[in-house]
Amino acid sequence: MEVPFNVMLEEVWSTRKNIVIMGDLNSDLSLKRQEAVESHLSRRLTHILNTYGLQCVIREPTRISDKTQTLIDLIIVSHAESITTAGVTHLGISHQSFVYANEKRKIHW
Repeated sequence: MEVPFNVMLEEVWSTRKNIVIMGDLNSDLSLKRQEAVESHLSRRLTHILNTYGLQCVIREPTRISDKTQTLIDLIIVSHAESITTAGVTHLGISHQSFVYANEKRKIHW
């Protein structure tokens, strides 16, 4: 039985202080696509992220082809202020690019 994303997120959100979600969610957060299904999925994901105070720290397209540019490889965090750098590196070996983020951490001794 599959558990919906928002149900899993509710459980994690209620038990963790710091949330980091990374992956190819196949939901274009650039909101530039005109297809009704894609726009619906993007709006739905954006609504879920807003509900839990989460932000995507990747801001540029992560999948680039001759016809489209989409932001589908995401790094979503609960504390964007803790991210020192985030970005996309276009390697040229695939339509999809490498995404990265660095998080500042306190070391407790």
